[in-house]
Amino acid sequence: MPRHILASLHFNENVHRDTQLSKEGEKYFKVTYPKFKLGYVKDIKKLLFTLSKAEMLEVFNRYSSKAPAPLSAQFEDRVDKQSAVKAYEENRKKRSTVLLFPTSAEQDTLQQRSSVAAEAVTGPRTATVRKCSKCKRPGHNRRNCTVSL
Repeated sequence: MPRHILASLHFNENVHRDTQLSKEGEKYFKVTYPKFKLGYVKDIKKLLFTLSKAEMLEVFNRYSSKAPAPLSAQFEDRVDKQSAVKAYEENRKKRSTVLLFPTSAEQDTLQQRSSVAAEAVTGPRTATVRKCSKCKRPGHNRRNCTVSL
């Protein structure tokens, strides 16, 4: 069963479940502290609203020169979006027309060619008859051998 279906069933089963109780019988709640609530957001807002436009421009100029280039700048042979979409659609059309495996007639001819090539290398295959390792006669193995030596 796919995981998302199993997850959905599990979620639906637990939606109306009662709140977990502690050993003392009180409702149990898990408290988490997300990183965005650490307080620096308030400090940034306070700083933004107290600085004048000239001071903001000065800070912007000071730090914008230190900003790294975007990661997409690493790709020198980058094409524009329209060209990329066009190339994608053309490749998709090609993929839909390419057969994933040869037709049955082609498979038969390929198999015949490979068997002919293998025969040319190893010689014609002859059926080997297995013989008993004890008496050297065909038709049985050592365990079932009735010949006593």
